[in-house]
Amino acid sequence: MGGILLVLKTLVPTQAVGRWEWQRLRPQEITSGEELLAAVRQEVEARMRQSLRPEAEPPVPRLWEVEVKVGKQRSQKLSEGQTILDFFAGGAFAGIVLILGAPGAGKTTTLLELAAAWANGSDSSVPVLLDLGSWRSRLPVRKWLLAQVSAKYGVSVAVVRQLLEEGKLVLLLDGLDELAPALQEECLQQLNHLHEVLPSLRLVVCARHDWYQQCHHRLRLYGAVGLQPVQTHQVEAYLLATRSRQLWYQIADVPVLLALAKNPLLLNLMVWADEEILINSWKRLETRRERREYVLNAFIRRQLNCCPGEPWYRGGNKPTPEQARGWLGWLAERMHDRAMADFSVENILFPGERSPLQSVYSLAIVLALVFAYTLCFGLINHHQWGWVYAVIYGIIGGGIGAIVSAKARQQPMKSSSTQSQWFAALQGIVIAAIGLLSWQLLTLVPGVDSNPDYPAAVVMFTALLAPLFGLVGGILVARPAIESLAHRLTLWRLGHIPWNCRRFLNYAAACGFLQRVGDRYRFSHPLVQNQFATIHSRSSLGDKVSDYIPSPQTPRPERERGF
Repeated sequence: MGGILLVLKTLVPTQAVGRWEWQRLRPQEITSGEELLAAVRQEVEARMRQSLRPEAEPPVPRLWEVEVKVGKQRSQKLSEGQTILDFFAGGAFAGIVLILGAPGAGKTTTLLELAAAWANGSDSSVPVLLDLGSWRSRLPVRKWLLAQVSAKYGVSVAVVRQLLEEGKLVLLLDGLDELAPALQEECLQQLNHLHEVLPSLRLVVCARHDWYQQCHHRLRLYGAVGLQPVQTHQVEAYLLATRSRQLWYQIADVPVLLALAKNPLLLNLMVWADEEILINSWKRLETRRERREYVLNAFIRRQLNCCPGEPWYRGGNKPTPEQARGWLGWLAERMHDRAMADFSVENILFPGERSPLQSVYSLAIVLALVFAYTLCFGLINHHQWGWVYAVIYGIIGGGIGAIVSAKARQQPMKSSSTQSQWFAALQGIVIAAIGLLSWQLLTLVPGVDSNPDYPAAVVMFTALLAPLFGLVGGILVARPAIESLAHRLTLWRLGHIPWNCRRFLNYAAACGFLQRVGDRYRFSHPLVQNQFATIHSRSSLGDKVSDYIPSPQTPRPERERGF
């Protein structure tokens, strides 16, 4: 009993310190609408700053024309100097507004512009940006909204509920058409029901025009915003303003390529990938999908070859294009499987179940820790039969560790933050250190050496069980860190991720493939994400990474260069 009390007495301050450190390092929870509004402003500014639109001097105006319809009134075109909110009572309306457009037509950009207008407005509106792709059937949309806003922005559910009921919260929802077909109609009905329950609520929803036309149910709209295709003269003006004159001359007389350039996203990517595009090869492709994939692959290739690795990778040690494609492709597929619009390093790595290889790594780490513990115990107590006891403790500890690892296979993994993993490892080390030094600590207890009447049973109990308690207790407390390390080793060994994930994600954001907001990441556009997933699936089937982009060794004809 004395040994257990000694261990617990020494351990309690450490746990208290750990909890204090966790509270200090954990992001502070948002407790007011003003703080939530500041977080939204930061998100909107970061995402607009990291858009795929090339810089031009002077700045190019909006590429696409916008038509706005309110109620039963006739549609009106947005003229220069006007904003969309001018048609909707300056943003003080109540109801549902639908933004319609083709993929890559600028729906998300328009949504961000609306968020910026509300966030910087003079009223008390608080816009929030959410993605409907993670909604699931039978989950009330209202409950889902509360949970999503709370999780994404770190705001208490009570604050979100209050803003929602007061009509101050403006919900900007993207990804409606990315839901599974079985969920789309139900989601439309749930959104209508939400507006019935909260008549003062303002909802802005994005969807593809062709998809919405095929839906059986319709949203009860206050108004709609239609994004029109880019016109030929707008393509010409944009390419000339972005110093892509030669590209304009090459596609102006090719209707199939010009039609592709009328998509704002693809037009931006053409400007980025100008020097990687071989016009003759591009023209020979038969379908629109092949021509679109050609542009996306050219953009990916150009960025991987031209984007500098610094400051993330110094000395020219940045990942090879093949490695980067593989890692981003695995990430794109994982996000699609989990219906994730954005992610942090922690929640993208952790799966719902363990793989056999991960269980092997987890057991190997536990056994390695047991061996290191027994070795240190034997070295520290070599003159007191330490090696004999070290072997005994090692056998018992290894057996218990194997049992714990076997039981863990049947339990799903739980996502945990990096801070909690580090604190678990720190506490495990402290407990193990107490066990290693338990024989030395025992001599510090008053009366053990000087008093011959000191209960021998207590001394023996402490001396025999304290080291074992330190070994087993340390492993159990450090289990989250061990599981995280085993899972990271598994993914790294399979080639799914680099060892330093955060550094690579920051590099991918610098290349324009990802957008970073705080400690969360998202692909710059769903089409970019889908293309990486396509590349990854083709490579896993043994196909070439790209069937349309020439290899680096292939000389490019001078007449086909962008400049």
